[in-house]
Amino acid sequence: MIKNISFTLNGEKREIKVEASLRLLDVLRDHLALTGTKCGCGEGECGACTVVVNGQAINSCLVPIGKAQDADIWTVEGLQNGDELHPVQEAFLEMGAVQCGFCTPGMLMSAKALLDRNQSPTPEDIEKALGGNICRCTGFVKIIEAVKYAAAKMRGENPSKDDYRTLEKSSIVAGEQRQDVETPKGRVFGKRLWDVDGVAKVTGALKFAADYETEDMLYGALVWAPIACGKLEGLDTVEAEKQPGVVKILTYKDVPGENAFGCFKLDQPVFCRDKINFYGDMLALVIAEDMATARRAAKLVKVDVEETDGAYTMEDGIAKDLVMASVDHEMGDVETGREMAYLHLRGDFDMERVEHGYLEPEAAMGVWHGDDGVQVISCTQSPFEIRKMLTKVLNLPEDKIQVTASPLGGAFGGKCDTYIESAAAVAAIAVQRPVMIPLNREESMKLTTKRHAFKNHYELGLSEEGKILYLDTDIVSDAGSYTILSPGVLQQACIFSGGPYEIPNIKVRGRTIRTNNSQGGAFRGFGINQSAICIETLLDEAAEKLNIDPFELRRRNALKVGSTTVTGEILKQSVGIIDTINECQKIVERERPRFEAMYPEGKKGRKVLGIGMASGFKNVGVGKGLADDGGCILTILPDGRIEMRASGVDMGQGFRTAMIQIAAEKLGRDPEDFIIVSGDTNETLHHNQIVSGHVYHAGRLGKSDFVCESG
Repeated sequence: MIKNISFTLNGEKREIKVEASLRLLDVLRDHLALTGTKCGCGEGECGACTVVVNGQAINSCLVPIGKAQDADIWTVEGLQNGDELHPVQEAFLEMGAVQCGFCTPGMLMSAKALLDRNQSPTPEDIEKALGGNICRCTGFVKIIEAVKYAAAKMRGENPSKDDYRTLEKSSIVAGEQRQDVETPKGRVFGKRLWDVDGVAKVTGALKFAADYETEDMLYGALVWAPIACGKLEGLDTVEAEKQPGVVKILTYKDVPGENAFGCFKLDQPVFCRDKINFYGDMLALVIAEDMATARRAAKLVKVDVEETDGAYTMEDGIAKDLVMASVDHEMGDVETGREMAYLHLRGDFDMERVEHGYLEPEAAMGVWHGDDGVQVISCTQSPFEIRKMLTKVLNLPEDKIQVTASPLGGAFGGKCDTYIESAAAVAAIAVQRPVMIPLNREESMKLTTKRHAFKNHYELGLSEEGKILYLDTDIVSDAGSYTILSPGVLQQACIFSGGPYEIPNIKVRGRTIRTNNSQGGAFRGFGINQSAICIETLLDEAAEKLNIDPFELRRRNALKVGSTTVTGEILKQSVGIIDTINECQKIVERERPRFEAMYPEGKKGRKVLGIGMASGFKNVGVGKGLADDGGCILTILPDGRIEMRASGVDMGQGFRTAMIQIAAEKLGRDPEDFIIVSGDTNETLHHNQIVSGHVYHAGRLGKSDFVCESG
């Protein structure tokens, strides 16, 4: 039922005529253009949509606008007073509580609701108030510190920031293996800066992919596969096409070029033609004047399928000869090591796939620019790979394709891959208008990659003194139906199968298997974590059986300068594993008495204190001899400021801020003098997928010459 709803919004009287059953979230975003309030789950679980209604923090995705009659509503856009930030906004910036920024508006509103009624909250009060807000990036430590600091400011105090930075501390330690480590010092290096996009994040002004809007924009809703494996016999779109507001329904027939996508191998269909391989396969795209119409019409598309037998376990995939890629590597003589070993350990490790859980669901907008080609705006780590891919999908040259990476609401590897960019680009060309495709959380989890499921068999042999003599391992991962990054993840799992240890004799067999399950892809660690669990578990068993301290056992086997890794690489410098073992042991010995007092033994019903340790190592960047390319273009503007066009994508790791720090330090300028542009194939130099090591590599520029030319 359509009603006139009156309420106060951010201190101003408002009245709107809408369907009373619409969610408050949708009214704020779609009708009032207040996109600072985010939709992370749509189920009231993540808190990204939190607003304050009548003094209480509520999930706007659960409240119909009809229930907001005469309500007093505050969103993140209402916190700022002119140019003056609210104390809680300023505190989040000062304490470093802002990373990707997607959850930040909801966090701020929950904090505001708390501090409006209690300006002297206990830590328990703060934790309870933020209990409905999820942050995937920060770990909450700095957020809690920020709320404490804001409370002091609101009490009229002039607190020292350092007095509130108490929950965690970090330090740079010069270990025995490396004595020349110094804390970065300089005009800008070593100084705390606000996130360069921080003000936009805390005010809700930063536009994530789903926040983009143009006057003539259309919306796309996908028709999904109803089965995981089978034949697509046909699609009946007649009823869907009759719906008022539906503009066009796209199928594989509308793809101008190759009907396949993928950042590295084009083997996933833009829209399925006759074969379905998993539940995340896309069959068609309904384009309509608004998202609600598009979704309603998509449900009216009749899908005719014939289900066939699929492969749903790695064992089944192997039996059906569905090995996608394999790795075989030997060094030394495992049999000799086996004969010499005093202790033999075996373990079978079954590790399930894991969802990334970033707060921002995927969205992509295709924009048709006529003779200038097409632009795709999406939340991706891989703009240049997607541009190259789209040349085949769209049958256009690269100079007619622009890919713009919007700010990412978290990624953790999950946005290395391409998902809906091809569909958005095809849609824009088909209707010659901008088309936005936003996924909801269910669709995101259905389509996107996960940490690979692995089944690993490990056999490890050690001498009586605790030296590793051999490793024999079989590593198997579940790739899903399409290639994506599965071969690369498998390679990393095998390369790092022995952990950061000297192992003279090793045999590694690796296989990644094609199945009809969810897709496997990049996730923090890129396959290394699954191997680390195996080797570290067996070393703990070895320490117990040999009666050797776990720290000491690892020290005896740790890599050092001059060591040879399990792949035969000789390490020439910067091998800090022994130092990390030593430092961690010192910390454990220092802190152990405090924790032992908290968990006294012998009291029935009390928790028992457990202390564990593990070591690990990872390559920086892509590795395997591949280039980590990139660059930056500096232009001195007429007003004296410097425009910095830097290769890279910011997903909450602070890339843009770090780049400005480097440039400001080397050029002797203030950080405020810089304007940074990143993540756009038309504006920056080429770079490969942005992964964990890119900021580290860029940071090394601080120790080298840096040249700026004006012109």
